[in-house]
Amino acid sequence: TTNDKNARVSDVYRYQEVVRNKAERQALPARTCPECDAFLDVVCNVPGGNVFNRQHLHNCSRHRSRHTPPQTPDDFWEL
Repeated sequence: TTNDKNARVSDVYRYQEVVRNKAERQALPARTCPECDAFLDVVCNVPGGNVFNRQHLHNCSRHRSRHTPPQTPDDFWEL
């Protein structure tokens, strides 16, 4: 079937696929980026921040993919 073929292709080749179905996207593992990590550090470590659970906020992440995308070099956007 098509899903089996896509699963096998995804295992062999690492690429950023577009997942448009909300339930399928939610099933993908969540990732963080340096900006998200900094935000979570601030939100979870402020006085009264114990209301926020880092794992709960991580579960709400919009960064989801089968494979971790490559990191952009630090000086890439410097002109």
